[in-house]
Amino acid sequence: MRFRISIMVSLFAWPAAAAPIQEGLTVSEFFSRLEELAAELAEGGMDLNRVHCAEDGTLCQAFYGSSTLVIASGPSGDAGMETVAVTQELACETNDFWLTSALVVELLEPDFLTIPEQSELILDAMKGPSGGGFSGNVGKYVFDRREGNLSVMYVSAK
Repeated sequence: MRFRISIMVSLFAWPAAAAPIQEGLTVSEFFSRLEELAAELAEGGMDLNRVHCAEDGTLCQAFYGSSTLVIASGPSGDAGMETVAVTQELACETNDFWLTSALVVELLEPDFLTIPEQSELILDAMKGPSGGGFSGNVGKYVFDRREGNLSVMYVSAK
């Protein structure tokens, strides 16, 4: 597990972020809001679990359901979060990846399009070529593939 995490942290370094995605939104606050949003949808059996954060507040990670890893980072615990990565961990769980990506977009971009329109953008990016994606009001969303054709979404400031 530690090996996978270190690989993810290396992958997560893309892009070289210099600005917070949302001014004042720290890594800890992002995960707190994500946990609240996930709890609202947990009736279907999925919830945010195994949340782990660095002591200095610069990095947190958690699983949404059992198959989608969310990692967020910032330069310090008090500074704004600069990057988020959502990673599909099991090939058979594409719907979980899509749902988790949609939760992240909705959390960061509550005034960006309607939820169905956001979902369509995410689905199109998932089906499109690696490196494709879209820009929201505050974030840039880039979709890629990892080994085993597993999806990953990287979020940085627009």
